[in-house]
Amino acid sequence: MKQIQFSLSSNADLNAFDTLILPVFDKGQTTDLGTDTQLATLTESLFEQGDFLAKPGQTQMVFQPAGVPCRRVLLVASATSAN
Repeated sequence: MKQIQFSLSSNADLNAFDTLILPVFDKGQTTDLGTDTQLATLTESLFEQGDFLAKPGQTQMVFQPAGVPCRRVLLVASATSAN
């Protein structure tokens, strides 16, 4: 089985990414990177509206999200808590 490795950074320049992959945990919680105001608003809004329930394995691609400098954000639900 092939594996993909990811690294997390809370000080990443979002302008440098075409697609940002953002892990989302229970109740729409994200990593430190997700504390960016626009990213936090995006994930909380999708969770509250029921469009993204953050169930393990669930994904949601968001194209050209308002206020986020990258073209796409891929939300990936994780079974592991952010804390």
